[in-house]
Amino acid sequence: MSVKNRIALLTLGAASFGSLADPFGEKVNCREEAKGQQNMYAGEATCSAQLVYVNHSKSSPTANLCMETEIVEKWIPISEDVAESSNPVVAIGKLHHYKTKGITTTMSDGVCTILNESDWITCAAEVPFSHVADVYGEVCDYKPVSSTSYYGERIGINEYITSIGTTGAADFDGHIVSRELWINGVEYDFNTIQKFTTQSGAQFAVRIRVTDNDGYQTEDTQTIRAIDSSNHDPSRPRDVR
Repeated sequence: MSVKNRIALLTLGAASFGSLADPFGEKVNCREEAKGQQNMYAGEATCSAQLVYVNHSKSSPTANLCMETEIVEKWIPISEDVAESSNPVVAIGKLHHYKTKGITTTMSDGVCTILNESDWITCAAEVPFSHVADVYGEVCDYKPVSSTSYYGERIGINEYITSIGTTGAADFDGHIVSRELWINGVEYDFNTIQKFTTQSGAQFAVRIRVTDNDGYQTEDTQTIRAIDSSNHDPSRPRDVR
């Protein structure tokens, strides 16, 4: 009776290898290029900041107390010379000094106590347009990516079928023009799963190479060894069953 079991494939990786896990591929030929334009702003920016505080006054004609409150609201102009940037609106501010009439239970010469106060006030100011500038950034080419998968089945006593096939190839900034697959030095169809009947311990040297329309190539190699997991040496690594 034949027994079909998935066997372990002893490799440096898992049940697949290659670079397809990274959809962008390796960056090459990176350089600074103009990627567009943007408006630039600079110069004197102005706005008005709100200042709110409380004044106290005599509570009644007969009482000699500063207990009556009054909410005071003022708008204070602010200006600032803004350095060149791509921001048309910026926050500007300053420390503003002012006087208030403070609360007290006894008036001094008929006038509530004068207090010196200061607050940091801010507002949003429009910055004058300056000019249009080129925007530079890093631009890179990308190498193509590909991947190969493999698995095995036991079909008899010490007899196995090992299947090796590619799972695809892609190019982030172009398209693939060439796909190549070698197993033990023999070239095979990149798009077809290759099956080999072997004994335990058989090894397969797998190499894949893909080329994109810019001429960049990515090549990956891996040695796959089929082993019977039931007789696996625990001192050696095991990856896929």
